[in-house]
Amino acid sequence: PHHGSRTSNSKTFISHVNPAKVIFSSGRNYRFKLPHPEVLKRYRRHDCAIWRTDVHGAIMLSTDGHGLTVKAFEG
Repeated sequence: PHHGSRTSNSKTFISHVNPAKVIFSSGRNYRFKLPHPEVLKRYRRHDCAIWRTDVHGAIMLSTDGHGLTVKAFEG
């Protein structure tokens, strides 16, 4: 969802993609206040696991070729 601007997704998009995990790249105290609350609400309605770099710090994705693991390095 990029940084989570209000227009970065829609209900239709989320329904078609059907994500299980979502990562927002955004900075702490970012002047644009992203991710937007509406965007977060859309993903929460679909029971997506949400990680945010402004909250969780660095985020690492790893795979064994079958599954995906997400690890946050909160700091």
